[in-house]
Amino acid sequence: MKKGIVIFVVFVMLSFSLNAQMIVQPDSFKLLKGNLSARLNKQFDDNDNECSLLIIKTLNLDEFQRKKLVFSADASTQIVDVSFPIGEVRVYMSSAASYIKISHPDLSYTKFYFPFDMEPLTTYEIVLVNTSVLVEKTFHKESSISVDTDKSADILNDDVVYADTAQIRNFTVNGVTFEMVYVESGTYTMGCTSEQGIDCYNMEKPSHKVALSEYYIGKYEVTQELWQAVMGYNPSSFKGNNLPVEQVSWNDVQKFINKLSQLTEQSFRLPTEAEWEFAARGGNKSKRYKYSGGNVIGEVACCTDNDYKVDVRPSNMTCAVGTKLPNELGIYDMSGNVWEWCQDKYGSYSSRSQDNPSGPNSGFRRVFRGGSWRNNALGCRVSYRNNEIPNYISANLGFRLAFSKNNIERY
Repeated sequence: MKKGIVIFVVFVMLSFSLNAQMIVQPDSFKLLKGNLSARLNKQFDDNDNECSLLIIKTLNLDEFQRKKLVFSADASTQIVDVSFPIGEVRVYMSSAASYIKISHPDLSYTKFYFPFDMEPLTTYEIVLVNTSVLVEKTFHKESSISVDTDKSADILNDDVVYADTAQIRNFTVNGVTFEMVYVESGTYTMGCTSEQGIDCYNMEKPSHKVALSEYYIGKYEVTQELWQAVMGYNPSSFKGNNLPVEQVSWNDVQKFINKLSQLTEQSFRLPTEAEWEFAARGGNKSKRYKYSGGNVIGEVACCTDNDYKVDVRPSNMTCAVGTKLPNELGIYDMSGNVWEWCQDKYGSYSSRSQDNPSGPNSGFRRVFRGGSWRNNALGCRVSYRNNEIPNYISANLGFRLAFSKNNIERY
């Protein structure tokens, strides 16, 4: 009897994955009031009308899949220009369009009707989800346990607002989606390692072995959009939805995390310093780079390299998250952009091996890592450390989220 039920569930779920592969996430369409891209980079249709800009955030589509997307609109309107920055698609289109059709040669198409008229020279956003990844993941998970038909019906009828693959979990809070990347358990050498050459400071020594349990860490630094959605205000010096939040103290961050955890019924936290460095180095996929994601600072970090007189920032401020190349785990901006608070108190290293270290018990100052837009390459190395008092704020200091894998529940 049980075997028949399991086979039935497999059949239904496979059919679902073949017929519902690409959707626009419900209620994701929104006006990006602080985004001036459409105004700063004006585009015009064939009738010389000013265009709107639609930013399409993509979930569970890799870079190769994303660039195969094809867009069309009403017969009377036009798609004027399409570009593919990392993690999104930017579509300039006639503001008179009533819908956008999104097609892919390997996936089913979807058509999204705009809930209100778009204004010219204005930027909007939607979130596009490849749901076949969600269903296939659920299938693999459920097929190994006893499943009844009531539960399978719940899975099939569930609204897709939560994306889940083996490597990424996505959450939506007050209309804002953010991604968490899985870091599998592993052992590494923390501190001054050989690829750092002669650049190490004493605070990075001695190097020592660290073993970590699996966890999740933010794919991006926490953005101003997410902070605003949770806290209701934006403390940052440089304004922009996709810019990292800054001017937040360690104490401020704890308040944010507590509120976010209440809203999502999860247990978010800051990464420990050891977790931060392991993720920055690329975890078990590490290629032993000097910076997070590579050895060429301009490719992976928003910073200023005073040593070589090269400015790799677009301007004298923070960069939009995800502008530079990711590291081996697909994590962005762990070198440069803004320093990132860690959970630990600051203390000197020991040469002894450690399991899941969380810093010293005594002390007052808190660790932050990664360098920032104000720093040169030396401060953006994966082993470089910094610290400050917990109520310290700066326009080059922000954070990213973490949580322990065994604490996560679907919501």
